[in-house]
Amino acid sequence: MTEGKNPKPDFRPFVPTLEYPRVAALHGRTAEEHGAAGLANPRPRDLLFKPWEAMYKQPFVGVTTDGKPLPGLFSLGDHGAPTAAMIEATTRLIDAATPEQRAALMLPVDAREWRSWNNTEMYVYKYGLRLEEIPVPLRDVILGVVRASLSARGYDKTRDVMRFNHFLGELAMNTSVLGEWSYNFCLFGTPSTTEPWGWQLMGHHLALNCLVIAGQMVLSPAFMGAEPNYGDAAAGALAGKRLFQDEENGGLALMHALSETQRQEAILFKSSVGGDCPRGAATLLTSYIWVGRFRTTGSCATKARMSKASPKISAAACSASSTPMSSPCLKARSRRAWKKWSAISTTRISVGSAAREKTIRSITGFKARW
Repeated sequence: MTEGKNPKPDFRPFVPTLEYPRVAALHGRTAEEHGAAGLANPRPRDLLFKPWEAMYKQPFVGVTTDGKPLPGLFSLGDHGAPTAAMIEATTRLIDAATPEQRAALMLPVDAREWRSWNNTEMYVYKYGLRLEEIPVPLRDVILGVVRASLSARGYDKTRDVMRFNHFLGELAMNTSVLGEWSYNFCLFGTPSTTEPWGWQLMGHHLALNCLVIAGQMVLSPAFMGAEPNYGDAAAGALAGKRLFQDEENGGLALMHALSETQRQEAILFKSSVGGDCPRGAATLLTSYIWVGRFRTTGSCATKARMSKASPKISAAACSASSTPMSSPCLKARSRRAWKKWSAISTTRISVGSAAREKTIRSITGFKARW
């Protein structure tokens, strides 16, 4: 979290009221009711859940640009992961859980639920332990696992995302759907110093997938967001807090590092809401927000080229587990824009290595421990 030095504009005049259909529909629903409504709504059902279900049934392939896995992108090694502290915290969690809770909490390390992560507010995929449904002491133990796994900055940022989700719930007048604890947590495998294992924390605007093998950790796919991303004077404990300023600055720094020719290639559309934004692009951009989880392959050429260009940024390059081409109905409308997006990956990598590493560090927000 970074506090802005300059005052932010007032967002409250733009907060939708109950006169706005989506807010009105959300009003009074429980998380379960809202999830069921999402499954019944043709738009999320056909654009999200049905394509995800089809992908979920397919075997995992790997990172690819043409359907064939790219070999040699990653190698095992000791990266100094806090494995011992993670094992201690996770063992404490397992011991604190009841047999019924452990049955819901613990999944095989190769379970397909790894690919069920999502960042929507629709409570549809019900596995693991729901943080708002368990006793506070057990929830605190779960947070201890997350704390032991991340840097102090990473943990604080994670918790702030959760708190801002509750703030959004207050603005939308439903903290049952959008709450601080509207998240599921589960373990994959058994804590070990030699065998792979990990955990997943997943919910609206936050999806972290943490895999550990001995002294090596991979925190990917990872999704973090906030809406709004700063707390005004009426935001209570969040007043004055601001998230993702470093990421915004990193994006600006990246664009400033490009030549005018590169910038013309890198910028697809000058506006995301109108102007030169072509027909169908709104759906394209929306599909980035509703990231398709269940993807069996990482079909974005950008991921593969970034991974080959620098191992230091491979985790960031693969942090999105899908592409906006996940849904068949988007393909025809967005193919031209998507081809252009894939084509600029080489341009984005041509930035100097020092500037690139600095930018990626800024975007991810963390170093070795994320």
